[in-house]
Formats: sequence, C-alpha cells, structure tokens
Amino acid sequence: MSAYLITGEAGTGKSTLAIELHKRGYIAYDGDRTPGLTYHADRSTGRPITEMLDQYAETDWVWDRNRLRELLNNPRDVFITGATSNQQNFYPVFRKIFMLTIDAETLTYRLQNRSAGDYGMHPEELKEILRTFEGFQRRTIEEDGAIPIDATQPLTKVADDIIAYLP
Repeated sequence: MSAYLITGEAGTGKSTLAIELHKRGYIAYDGDRTPGLTYHADRSTGRPITEMLDQYAETDWVWDRNRLRELLNNPRDVFITGATSNQQNFYPVFRKIFMLTIDAETLTYRLQNRSAGDYGMHPEELKEILRTFEGFQRRTIEEDGAIPIDATQPLTKVADDIIAYLP
C-alpha cells in the first residue's frame, strides 16, 4: 500500500478530484468531508472545538492522527485530499505529495462561484486565501518536495497527471 497526499488551497479542486479518482477505481478520501478526519482545534491547546463559531480565526483545521492511520491502513493505494494546519506532521507517511497549483484569477473565480456557505465565499476568507496561497504553493513544492500539478486544467487531465506519477 502507498499513500498519496493531494493538497492545495481552497478552490483548487481537491474535493472534486477525490470524486474523480474514486470513479476511476481508486480509494480516495476528501479530507474535508471524511467523518472524523478533520476538525477545528483551539490554537493554544490543540483540543477540538465542538461548538459552532461564526469565525475560526483562533482555530486550526487539523487531521486526527488516529483516523488518518485508519484510512491509510489498506492493502491498496490510498489518496487523501486536503489542506490542514498540521499536514506537515504527516508528510513522512505519504509516498508522494501533489500540490494543486492555480493562479489568483482562476482561484478567485472558483471561490466566488462555489456553493453557498463553502469556505472562501465570504470576502474576508477570500482576502486571506489570496494573501497566503502563493506562499503555501511555493513552500510545499520547494521545501517539502511536492509535485506541482496545474489545477487550471480540466479535471480529467489533472487526474491523469497525478496517476502518471504512480509506480
């Protein structure tokens, strides 16, 4: 079994890509929507925040170590899509890390045209995403060794590009 991480900023297509990979017969988990995998944690204590908050400015979006271990305990290859505050802690368990890259114009368009309530639609969220996404992309590729994948391409091409890197 090999584990692969597909990461990128909100709006790069991670969730849609998980669906596409699943349709192609791969085990693929959407990190934001897989029960028990991600949660908001208090920045100072690391403890999960269970109450509904209007804003998550003082929280981190994190993976649960035990739940991730459960998902990766599979004899087949497994893809996890997502972006969390603590993802670097888990890089050693992934055979390859893919970074979905995108330009500011395409990212803005996608975020402004998401389903109501999705992360990035609120003007303050969009502003923060646009302020940080290029640095996130660059660091993950240059410092963490992620393989850049052009997320402005059609979804099928993005999936094909990732699959081409598999052994």
